[in-house]
Amino acid sequence: MKNCFVLMPFSKTSFNKNGNRIEICEKEWNWIFDNWIKKSVESYSKEDILCTRSELIPGNFVKGIIENIINSDVVIADITGNKPNVYYELGIRHGLKNGNVIITQDKESIPSDLSNYFCYCYHYSSKNFENEIYFKDFEKNMHNLLDSVFSETISPDNPVADFKQNSEESMKFLSNTEFKKLIKISPKDHQGLDFAFSIYKDGFSWIYGLGVKLINDLNSNLSNENKAEKITSFLFVLKETFADKEQIKHFSLYPRYQKNFSQNYRILSLHLNEIKLELIKKLHPTMHHTACRAQ
Repeated sequence: MKNCFVLMPFSKTSFNKNGNRIEICEKEWNWIFDNWIKKSVESYSKEDILCTRSELIPGNFVKGIIENIINSDVVIADITGNKPNVYYELGIRHGLKNGNVIITQDKESIPSDLSNYFCYCYHYSSKNFENEIYFKDFEKNMHNLLDSVFSETISPDNPVADFKQNSEESMKFLSNTEFKKLIKISPKDHQGLDFAFSIYKDGFSWIYGLGVKLINDLNSNLSNENKAEKITSFLFVLKETFADKEQIKHFSLYPRYQKNFSQNYRILSLHLNEIKLELIKKLHPTMHHTACRAQ
């Protein structure tokens, strides 16, 4: 079962519409949730969805709300009346994931930050004879919005998701051949290796940091034995990083770039092992010469 979490006003809300002052009381908001939002979401036939919202209780309930925001497949935010808590909670969700539906009764007050993203403006009336007509339109449009959320080709629906996608698309994706050429530039001072590590800076910052330190060690006055040990330690971290799928998923902002990394890190590992072998040869030249003769 999918989960839908609703961010919306709890208390009396007022706003201007067509020159009139509209007021919605707490009781009406409860009615809108139970009979409009929840009902329309749970009547969606393509998925089984449980629709909930936070309960207004004394004390610090923000932690519970954030857990629901993180764990929900869909978040519906009713920004009618520009309630600060709704915008705050919606901002948290935007920083985490796609799958957001923004609705309002007051289209004129949509902030410029969200104006480039679809916001469904619905018409609610407290007059009983109008409610059934308006609800049918609301339900139909909500089902269309849920179709978009559950689509395999969902587009970014918030500024943060847009930024991540644009950042990913602007990055250079190095083919295996390009990467091999890159790391072999100026081998004496490992400039190519420096370039190779630099492309890890955004997606895998810990690899970049350890890589820069490794280059400094390789260019230092450390003994060849110590340098070989430094490479061994770095290779262990590199292997563990790309073996742990959950760690990659958690730390990397750019999934397609991450896939490119996982294809090229083997080339990097091979290159570092070649450097390590050369260092060992210098430590044990006789042993290496004997091994070559035996072959």
